[in-house]
Order: sequence, then C-alpha cells, then structure tokens
Amino acid sequence: MDDPALAAIAVNRFGLGARPGELARVGKDPRGAVAAQLAGGAPQLQDAALKSSADILSQALQLRRERRAARTDASANADAAAVMKVAQLYKPIYADETSARIRAALATERPFVERLTYFWNNHFAISVDKAVVLGLAGSFEREAIRPHVLGSFSEMLLAATRHPAMLLYLDNQISIGPHSQLAERGPMEI
Repeated sequence: MDDPALAAIAVNRFGLGARPGELARVGKDPRGAVAAQLAGGAPQLQDAALKSSADILSQALQLRRERRAARTDASANADAAAVMKVAQLYKPIYADETSARIRAALATERPFVERLTYFWNNHFAISVDKAVVLGLAGSFEREAIRPHVLGSFSEMLLAATRHPAMLLYLDNQISIGPHSQLAERGPMEI
C-alpha cells in the first residue's frame, strides 16, 4: 500500500516532520513505520557537556554558600556578584541542554519517541521562569522522562515527582509538617 496521505500523517502527527525521502519510505507501511520506532530502549541524550542534576546542585550549593558568606560580610557588591555567578552557572547549562535536545531531534531515526518524550516532558511541566529550576530543566528530561518514556508510567511518575527540578519547582523543600524535625530547625534557604 502506498498512501501519501497516511505517510504524511505518520511523519507529521507521530513524528517531527518529513525528511527528504521519508514520505516515500514510510508510504509503503505508515503504521508499521511508526510502530517500529517503539522497538528498543529509550534514546538518551549523549553529550559530554551535559551535567547530572547532582553535579549542578553541588555547584549551585557552593555558590549559595558564597552568597551567604557575602551577606554576613554585609557587602552588597559581594552579594550581587554571587547572584551573577548563579546565573553564569545556570545559563550555559540550559544552553547546552537545549542544543543537545535540538541535535537529538535533528539526528533521530525515531522521531515518534522524541515526540513522546516532548509530550511527557510537557505533561510533567516545570518552568524555567522560576530561576532555581533553570539549571535543572534539561537534567529533568534526561533523568526522569527519557529513561521511562517507553516503559512504565508509574516509574516515570515517581522519577518525575522525585526529581530535584520538580521538587524545587513546587517549593517542596519548604513544604514540611509543623512539628517535624525539619520544621524545628527553622526556615530553609535555597
């Protein structure tokens, strides 16, 4: 069966758009072409520049310690410099993650799986408008969504809700019971 309309639907609705020659190749069996993309493991982003959320948080914590020390010195200039360092840490991380995601979309032989990844990443949405999440948005997709996109929904749900990006986005670090041991220590600072 060679149906150009079904081929167009397969590559556009279930993928990222047609590449040269793809409509002709998919037109022979559009459903089979989409189904074949589900075989194999979940594709991961491979890039040496990408950092784990643990590494990012470790660096951010060090910068926050410097900021706290600057505040105790009562130096407004030192405090402003520490805030700038956090932005300098997060912006390149976000740019690296964005570039890796775009390269993966352009190179993938499994665009349906990329589209599923985007769907679930949007479903478990975090926003980089919240500055504390900016540096972790990419690792959220790589560590919580991508590994589970072709697997168990409950495992993806647990990974997404336990990821540091989601916890910070939802302000979970300040969500504590009034009589818990953590509450007795006093307010926490991010």
